[in-house]
Amino acid sequence: MKEDDIMKKLVIVRHGQSLWNLENKFTGWTDVGLSDKGIEEAIEAVKLCRNQYCKEVFLDIYGRVEDTVWFESMMNDQPSYIRYCGTVPFASSVDVLRRYDGLLFPTYYEGECLAGTLIDVMSAGILPFVSDWHDNAYIIHHLKTGMVHQTKNVQSIVNDIIYVMGHPNEAYDMRLNALKESYKYQPENALSPLINRIR
Repeated sequence: MKEDDIMKKLVIVRHGQSLWNLENKFTGWTDVGLSDKGIEEAIEAVKLCRNQYCKEVFLDIYGRVEDTVWFESMMNDQPSYIRYCGTVPFASSVDVLRRYDGLLFPTYYEGECLAGTLIDVMSAGILPFVSDWHDNAYIIHHLKTGMVHQTKNVQSIVNDIIYVMGHPNEAYDMRLNALKESYKYQPENALSPLINRIR
């Protein structure tokens, strides 16, 4: 398989860290504001891919924006291949993610724990690009179910994106592996061991 057959355009979605994450509040079913953690790294990585490596990569950012002045100021200076796409309703996240080839999750927020976004990404059958922060590398296995980059290292993110674009067969296999791996996190499978212990 040639590079043009599968990964001609790698679209990366960054679900930003929420304000409730900053306050250590539970956010599972609540739409909360988007803050700046990880957004700058994602933008810098995409720009490097395009400017230094001539790769056609796009970045769509999803999440509610609380600090509109900061965010609009930052987005006004961005090229057209970096855009804000609004919010995603909880029940639609997998359907929205399926429109993309990959999700960039470069978090390094201290309060970050198991990210439901990663399970949604795997369930959508797209390729996760995650930082090696906390539980991310427990869920995503480098070169098996996705790409795990060094935390706070933009060049590591870029290297992973370039690698995937140059190895479309491996990228396809990782997406399939991620989809298969997602089944163990489905409610009926994840809760079965707990229910059996309670009985």
